[in-house]
Amino acid sequence: MNIIMSQSPTKPKTTKQEPVNPALLLTMTALDTTWRLFVPTLVGVIVGINLDHLWNIEPIMTISLLLVGVLIAAGLIYRQVKGVQR
Repeated sequence: MNIIMSQSPTKPKTTKQEPVNPALLLTMTALDTTWRLFVPTLVGVIVGINLDHLWNIEPIMTISLLLVGVLIAAGLIYRQVKGVQR
């Protein structure tokens, strides 16, 4: 019985990382943080306003979903900070 041996895995090629422009890195980090802050908050407010109008319970859902959006934004920022610290 002939058994064909496979080749051993080759060493991965190392690539040089080009230096990152600090201004670009700071700008991208700021933009990443900005969407994490505003998107959950604004979506919560918009959905809350629409639900308030739909169910005729004016400020309750807006305030509730605003708070939920702020909590989600805080969680996203926390995860981002933990990722940068690694």
